[in-house]
Amino acid sequence: MAKSETESSQNPAVSGAESGKTPAAGPEPAQDADATQLDPDGRRRPDFLLSFPDNEELAAVCRQFEVGDFRGVKIAALRLKEQSSDPEIRDAADELLLRIQADPTVKFMLAASILLFIFLCLWSYGGH
Repeated sequence: MAKSETESSQNPAVSGAESGKTPAAGPEPAQDADATQLDPDGRRRPDFLLSFPDNEELAAVCRQFEVGDFRGVKIAALRLKEQSSDPEIRDAADELLLRIQADPTVKFMLAASILLFIFLCLWSYGGH
């Protein structure tokens, strides 16, 4: 029994071969994306960075964040936070510092794992 055209178009599980259409390769990149949303390599920038005020020093720290130089971000953001008189720039530096901190849950899980490992080592070698 053959499926009707309306059934196959309404059912997303039907492949393109069954419906007589070629499947799409995936979502097309937005052609009208604002140039400020893309980094020099054409990758999309994080949304929170786009809301930061225009400042040359802050832009340099944001570039460090985007490339993954988190140690440089920490040093530069702390310096920028201390030296800047603009509260928006200090808030942006605070935001960057918060974004590079480890999640407290991860810290707890690491500590619990280490304690469990020590306990199991002592238990197994201590003559249970």
